[in-house]
Amino acid sequence: MGAPPDSHDADRPRVQNAGYHAPVSGSDPFVLAQRSTAASQAVQSSQPAQTGGTGPVVTCVTRSAEATKELAGQLVALMVPGDVVLLSGDLGAGKTTFSQGVGRALGVDEPVTSPTFTLVRQYEVEPGPGGVRTLLHADIYRLDHLGEIADLGLGQLVEDGGVALVEWGEAAEPVLGSGALLVHIEADPEDEDVRTLRLSGVAGGWSDRWDRLIAAVTPWGPS
Repeated sequence: MGAPPDSHDADRPRVQNAGYHAPVSGSDPFVLAQRSTAASQAVQSSQPAQTGGTGPVVTCVTRSAEATKELAGQLVALMVPGDVVLLSGDLGAGKTTFSQGVGRALGVDEPVTSPTFTLVRQYEVEPGPGGVRTLLHADIYRLDHLGEIADLGLGQLVEDGGVALVEWGEAAEPVLGSGALLVHIEADPEDEDVRTLRLSGVAGGWSDRWDRLIAAVTPWGPS
């Protein structure tokens, strides 16, 4: 059975065929498992005690896809043009669900879906108090080299009133990480609805907004 529309599982890359959802062609389970493991290891290696590259870590727990969207939406009030949010986590963890929450809070009036094949989707929004006019949503799952990530030009695109959400963002940290917000999402093996989100700023990113960020995510028990 396919994941329900409001499931965290909605961010799995899939193609539609003859009325059912099937895994993307060429997505060998063994290869995907290796990629997911590598992503988790990359995130673990970016913890402050090991690299010194990130600041304090805030840990939150959501208990539904809707709660994950609400948490993401609370961060929108803190976003300013030029922000990059690096989203990491295994397949189905909730990266696209988080992105949908950001899009909803920004007023995007069309579906926010995983840009696995297009690499980057761009959504124009009405400027809010923070001045954000464009949401860029990238998925770099299929890119193998840092040069390919740099060629997307996300760093330049966000300079003109944009913010960027980058799925599988741990791979982009060497290119886009300076000043970024890193959000790592983990599924609970005991409860398919529960997610643990760990938020941290890279290279001093968000340090001037950290107290407000903690206040914004208080309903989800930051620690």
